Amino acid sequence: MQFCLKNEKYRVIVARDGEEGLILANKQMPDLILLDLILPKINGFEFLKRLRNDKKINQLPVMVFSNLSQKEDVDQAKEYGVIDFFVKANITTNDLTEIVNKYFNQKKI
Repeated sequence: MQFCLKNEKYRVIVARDGEEGLILANKQMPDLILLDLILPKINGFEFLKRLRNDKKINQLPVMVFSNLSQKEDVDQAKEYGVIDFFVKANITTNDLTEIVNKYFNQKKI
């Protein structure tokens, strides 16, 4: 995913776990967060909870890409205001690129 997005000229910042993701979000203020729910240290749901409770970064847009696909998982993520939820097993790297491009193209309007 990182390689494909860099090929599209996106600047990509990668976090190894949820804690590092929160630190980087605070430092870098990314235009979009692509989040997996299965993460070391703190899981994606805890990441979203902490993100939304942090006044500096609570408005950052988040798209979830995870292999968790139960309705409860999707509903819980959407309760935290994610803008979209995708099952990784169903997404190719080309799909990912199109999804991200579409997001930024819509944002320009």
